[in-house]
Amino acid sequence: MNIKESIMSIMEKYGLNISGKLYETSIKEEIVKILNQIPKNKIVAIRGAGYHTEELLSIEGCTLQFKYIFDYSRQEKGIVEIAGKELEVYPCSMIDQLDIDIMIISSYAHRKKIRDELEKSQKKFIILDLYDELRKSGLDVNTHFYRNAEDTYENVIYYRKKYLADSNDINLKNLLVSYLNIFDFINFKKFANKYILCKYPGYKDIQMAIEEIVQILDNIKTRLKKRKQRDIITVWNDQLDYSWLQYAPYMYKLSRNSMFFENAYTMTPFTVPTFLEMFLGMKPIDNEIYHKPFPVISSFNSNMVKEIEDSGYKFIYIGDEGDSKLFEKEYVVTNYTYSSSCFGCISLLQKLLNTEEPVFVILHVSEETHNPYMSGELDDAKYYEWPRFGGDPEEKALEQRKKSVRYWDKQLEFYMDFISDRSIRIFMSDHGARYNFQPIYKEPSTHIIFFITGAGVSDIRCSKLFSLYNFHKVAKCVINNNYNEEEIFSDYVLIQETSIFNKTAIQYYFENNAIECSYGFRAVRTKEELYVKLSSGKKYYYLLPDEELNCIEQADPGRLKWLDGLAGDTFEDLSKYNEEIESFRKQFETHE
Repeated sequence: MNIKESIMSIMEKYGLNISGKLYETSIKEEIVKILNQIPKNKIVAIRGAGYHTEELLSIEGCTLQFKYIFDYSRQEKGIVEIAGKELEVYPCSMIDQLDIDIMIISSYAHRKKIRDELEKSQKKFIILDLYDELRKSGLDVNTHFYRNAEDTYENVIYYRKKYLADSNDINLKNLLVSYLNIFDFINFKKFANKYILCKYPGYKDIQMAIEEIVQILDNIKTRLKKRKQRDIITVWNDQLDYSWLQYAPYMYKLSRNSMFFENAYTMTPFTVPTFLEMFLGMKPIDNEIYHKPFPVISSFNSNMVKEIEDSGYKFIYIGDEGDSKLFEKEYVVTNYTYSSSCFGCISLLQKLLNTEEPVFVILHVSEETHNPYMSGELDDAKYYEWPRFGGDPEEKALEQRKKSVRYWDKQLEFYMDFISDRSIRIFMSDHGARYNFQPIYKEPSTHIIFFITGAGVSDIRCSKLFSLYNFHKVAKCVINNNYNEEEIFSDYVLIQETSIFNKTAIQYYFENNAIECSYGFRAVRTKEELYVKLSSGKKYYYLLPDEELNCIEQADPGRLKWLDGLAGDTFEDLSKYNEEIESFRKQFETHE
């Protein structure tokens, strides 16, 4: 059975499709309007010569006349084929040498960085950010304009807003269809039942569609509940702080009857370095990950993946396009970065249906728990990204985050109900969020959620320290069904970062005279203390839980020497590797 095709077949059978103008069409029509309003006597340039520009120049009805295209990849002027035409593309270094009236930013992922660069230009011109202009027109577009399709939350929220403004039959049907498009069966059924109750046109078809969908889901559940394999499923909730478990009632309830790690910490509060930490045993500073190439994760270089496979398990990673690049393709089920995490859940169920051997799955969730904090029950598609939150106060961003975490928690409960009681489930996060000028080695950014539940797992609260660097030890214990606490836990955890991964964060620190927050650091955390050594040479010693008062002057010299030895001494001169670091950022920064 192919789950997606089965649902789509029912949708086609009963005419469950969007009526009227599609959201994606509305976006493209508004872009055409914005571009066609530019006076013909203005000298227009485009910043960016990639796929975004190709899509931009291919929009039907666009009559934009431009003179220049600039791209960072060009070292000198040259001809590039874009949208079926051979166009001259200039290096960005030539921007200050040419007369320009309007510069169009043709990128979504890097638009803020491009704006910052353009604002520093010696020449003065109007900077046109299409996504800012779309937002002014009431279209909150939080990804590439050509990719706001049926599988995004923006699509759902667009129809949700229309329904809330006018709860007629067409808007209600569009809303319930948009929920089904993202495999949110909870809200699909809720709004479909409203449609049936009102006896709107075609309500009997919708009733039959519900019955057939329920039948398919019941069939899947029956098959998976009978599954005899002892599957291991890790639900990786990206950027979900330890303290935020309270906003996820389902996970919180599970955590009360689990092997719960009270003091689990990440070595690095960023996602990509955490993958390298867990799967390759690499440390951000010690292994110079930001400027030295690292291998694609496979059983040939990852002891954890090899041990999983040697134990008879099939390893599977289900995640977004960016982080999936870290693994060999054979292990990966890729979903669009900005789509609902319900797609990942469907992929999980599909893999379980199709796989004979036991599976060890990493289900990586980010759209709801990580900025932009999007989900299917929001009334506004506001993209929230630290540190500026789109001009809104941080409190408003946190409220949206709470709603999105709760939404994901409900979806997770729905989908986990399909899984066999023989399975083992690991629930974790990789790091917490950043807050204001809080250094990222402190509690909110490094203290993570981690607990194990399932057949044969003891109900116990573990207070010793655990580092995600030792995730492979947990995997081994779970596979062998032997939870050796002495092997998993330790008396201290090491934390280190260079703090250069996210350029936006560094700029924010500099603008607000919080430069120290951008320094590299090496830290050691025990249950009672936190010792930190900055790349500037400054050192901190905190007596926990107080992480504000530096007690280094009063600390025992012998204790400090021991902690200092654990932390290590090496700090690189990263200024030597600007090109390599920028290359790393271009690949992964927008996924952080």
